[in-house]
Amino acid sequence: MGGDTNGDLGATTPAAGDWGGIRFDSAGSSASQLQYAKVRYAGDGNYHAVHLYVSNATVQHTRIEDSAAIGIYAQSATTSSIAHNTITNVGDHGIYVNGGSPTLSANTVQGNAKSGIYVYSSARPTITGNTITGNGVWGIYFNSATNAPAITDNEISGNAFAARLPFSSLPGSGDGNTISGNTRNHIEVL
Repeated sequence: MGGDTNGDLGATTPAAGDWGGIRFDSAGSSASQLQYAKVRYAGDGNYHAVHLYVSNATVQHTRIEDSAAIGIYAQSATTSSIAHNTITNVGDHGIYVNGGSPTLSANTVQGNAKSGIYVYSSARPTITGNTITGNGVWGIYFNSATNAPAITDNEISGNAFAARLPFSSLPGSGDGNTISGNTRNHIEVL
């Protein structure tokens, strides 16, 4: 896609926030899947590049980049699978989980303005096998969630801060996480 997408008779250069995004809304979208796609230049207004709203849609093997807002916003997404995606260069958090217990696995979340993965409220995601690197604030940040599973097999590097986790999510020595090269290479416990 390209050319004169804004109708001014000249070539159009894309930019973050050029359009809203993709939204899966309510239980009716639970069988929906977004796979092998590129989502670029989204995040206009109050939209996120991909928004799962009370939906258990699957987002896999998708590249989300150059968004003005959050890359993937999972809101009360109870059993969603968010796997094998690349979320890069977004102007907010890479993945934001607000309620529910989706599985975040084998994603590359890098170079985003805020946190790689941000978990809010009562969310209890499974976070495993992700590469979370070069994000502007935290690699993984839990705001107030409790009783979330331990994070496993993640590489957290090059972020401003490594991770802020509830006690239940603290990794053990055999959980396979690598934490290195962050400006502050520690785990904060809430």
